[in-house]
Amino acid sequence: QQCIPYLGDGMSIYLDSSSTCLYLIPHIQKHKNILIVTNSVQVVLSASNYHIPCLLIGGEYYEQDMCLVGSIAEQYAKDLNIDVAFFTTAAYSDDGVISDFDVKQTMIRKIILRNTKKSIFLFESSKIGQKMTYTLCRKEDVTEIILNLKNLALKTATTDCAFRKVINIKKQGPCVVYASDIETDAEVEVLNPDLYICTLDEGAVFEAELHVGRGRGYV
Repeated sequence: QQCIPYLGDGMSIYLDSSSTCLYLIPHIQKHKNILIVTNSVQVVLSASNYHIPCLLIGGEYYEQDMCLVGSIAEQYAKDLNIDVAFFTTAAYSDDGVISDFDVKQTMIRKIILRNTKKSIFLFESSKIGQKMTYTLCRKEDVTEIILNLKNLALKTATTDCAFRKVINIKKQGPCVVYASDIETDAEVEVLNPDLYICTLDEGAVFEAELHVGRGRGYV
């Protein structure tokens, strides 16, 4: 839901080859004159179910992630201008480094990052506090970082399907952040307070805004 405000009519939207980005496609199809730009075969196949126009970056086929990479893909990506790009990578460290273990994917993402007006990074909590071999960028280089707390279980005091509420976490290291650190009230209860979120080093600050609604899901 936090990604939806970045979508609009007449936009060019880059989706990388992660499975997380596939969840955005049903929301994208609600807008007019949209163009999806991607190096992911899976994204094109999924978008075709909604008849969304796509531009597939050509290059060397990378079977592991069902995407196109390499020098041809990189050269093609350099000439693109994107309104908003959505990415995921393997790691987001406590000192703000966004990194990955895959050099080919990292090179494509670096080029798109330079050519997009807005960049949104999506992370699951398991990727927080880690650093991989290849640095993509730092947190200061991106528009927003959205954390997907996939295993977080919440209960609301109401059964109203229209219920919406924003709750927060704010912690400063050194410490371990758990679901119990989420600031709630009588309207929202955390059912698994022992859920690990991340570890903060000395001086590190973790702030998150969680948008709660009725139903299942974490996008």
